[in-house]
Amino acid sequence: MKPVSTVVCFVTTLLLIATSGCGQSIDQRLSKIAQALELSDSELASFEAKAVLQEAPENGKARLLLAKALIQLGDLPGAEVELQRAMASEGAGDEVHIAQADI
Repeated sequence: MKPVSTVVCFVTTLLLIATSGCGQSIDQRLSKIAQALELSDSELASFEAKAVLQEAPENGKARLLLAKALIQLGDLPGAEVELQRAMASEGAGDEVHIAQADI
């Protein structure tokens, strides 16, 4: 019975994650990502930022938040790529240069 309950928990978690952004604006979702980063929940922040970027690939703020999550996860090359993309996008501002100091 353990494998079945594990699968049920896994599927339930996936459904909750998949619907977590439903009905929320991009700005609300970016705020949620920033909160996750403040709580050091970099896995959630990374997942949510990638979901936002699927809808709005030119969103510089989402790219910046993804880069910050990747820094927390220790993926410095990935963070550098996202910071470069954030600089070329709109909405990231001077925070990109501050985040580059963390790499």
